Amino acid sequence: FSPSKFLIYACLLLFSVLLALRLDGIIQWSYWAVFAPIWLWKLMVIVGASVGTGVWARNPQYRAEGETCVEFKAMLIAVGIHLLLLMFEVLVCDRIERGSHFWLLVFMPLFFVSPVSVAACVWGFRHDRSLELEILCSVNILQFIFIALRLDKIIHWPWLVVCVPLWILMSFLCLVVLYYIVWSVLFLRSMDVIAEQRRTHITMALSWMTIVVPLLTFEILLVHKLDGHNAFSCIPIFVPLWLSLITLMATTFGQKGGNHCLSVLIIKLLPIIVSESPKHYQLEQDPQNQSETQGLVDSQSHGGSSSEQGEGSSLSCDLLNTESLTSDVIQTEVAELMEFLTLKYLMNKTTTKAEMMKVVTKDYQEHFLMLFKEASHCMLLVFGIDVKEVDPHNHSYVLVPALGLTYDGKESNDKGYPRTILLIIVLGIIHIEENSASEEAIWEMLNGMGLYPGREHCIYGEPRKFLTKDLVQEQYLECLEVPSSDPPRYKFLWGPRAYSETSEKKVLEFWGMLKDTTLKSLSVCFEKSSEDEERELRLGSVESDN
Repeated sequence: FSPSKFLIYACLLLFSVLLALRLDGIIQWSYWAVFAPIWLWKLMVIVGASVGTGVWARNPQYRAEGETCVEFKAMLIAVGIHLLLLMFEVLVCDRIERGSHFWLLVFMPLFFVSPVSVAACVWGFRHDRSLELEILCSVNILQFIFIALRLDKIIHWPWLVVCVPLWILMSFLCLVVLYYIVWSVLFLRSMDVIAEQRRTHITMALSWMTIVVPLLTFEILLVHKLDGHNAFSCIPIFVPLWLSLITLMATTFGQKGGNHCLSVLIIKLLPIIVSESPKHYQLEQDPQNQSETQGLVDSQSHGGSSSEQGEGSSLSCDLLNTESLTSDVIQTEVAELMEFLTLKYLMNKTTTKAEMMKVVTKDYQEHFLMLFKEASHCMLLVFGIDVKEVDPHNHSYVLVPALGLTYDGKESNDKGYPRTILLIIVLGIIHIEENSASEEAIWEMLNGMGLYPGREHCIYGEPRKFLTKDLVQEQYLECLEVPSSDPPRYKFLWGPRAYSETSEKKVLEFWGMLKDTTLKSLSVCFEKSSEDEERELRLGSVESDN
């Protein structure tokens, strides 16, 4: 859920309703009152920026963090653009109420905000920031100029011609809608795509259609009314716009499916795992995993002779024979398989080999065993979730927290991703620090993974609450104040529930699996995942806002 976008769409919806009623003469309010939802929107921006500035001023340690400085500068840029938009809106109200100055003067803040937005886009791309509002303002500069010149009667073009920049933009959005429709049809006709993926693409296509088609209808009706080609009142003209805004509000609640941040993290993590495949896939593994793996091999052999499988050699050959696959193919296939397993875990459902085979492209199904082991290892490293076989005959699997733990740290039953891996890492730090780890030692490790107190992570959420409240309340950790410390400092110990569910030996064995090089590389993956998510989503976000 995105509360900021929901607030913006809600304010725009209420404003458009009041404006239509005012233009039709149903209400006789002053335009200053009609613009009340816009004032509320800008007020929330100013209040939020004030609070953010206060927090920044009162916490000097944030200034030492490079990413925090970037976020603070991004907030200042966004506030500056909103203040220019506020100036434009105030001038519009004053011009409508008093009519004492030219429209070119009214649009002057927009003329200024466009080059500022271009500069903000350049800065944002350099720092991997989200740029929805900035791009929206920068690409519409020509439209702003045409509307101002037409309102001042400097040009006498029909409104249909004045809005040519808008038609170009809408043509691009229509192509996006067509793209989603075509892909949805292809996914519906494909037998290799699982039902969840089909529903996701169909939902996306329907959402885009419900946003773009009504919006285009509203713009056409409005232009025809301005040109005198229809006599509709304003309310029927605004109805399609309201439908688009309501759909946009619904999309802020999110959709089921893959997390883009998770996808980026998987892609970054897989080369590390693939490079260590000989370590992970030696037959010197624990007996339970060995039996599960052998069961998969037997299912793939289709009744092959014992000589072909002799003494487990086929297992090693199949796991290590990836010469026919490129690294990009392995990464893509394993990423799809891992997202499928993640969805199954979130839905609290078991899965089968047959279901997983449908996720893998037909050309690579002969390498399913290797891909499955890669995906299972990713689930363990990213989430701390184990993939265990529960029915060797039907090859069905269940996903459970690793090391015997029973708590996955999800924020709620239907929100968030499992965070068992963070619990395992913290328990390991405590054991390494002789059963009592300082808060600084824990944050030093978590900072290296891109997790910072008070900062929301796209997969793991806000880590401070999880560490100091959730894990303490669940009795996995004990948090004690260090005696005579000023300001107060805290240390963490294993809690009774941690001792009852797992053991120090299991945690040490898990840490032994994470060699120094792997852990260091894995930390880089975690640190960059949030930034890469913004870059992956930027184009889609801009199209949605437009």
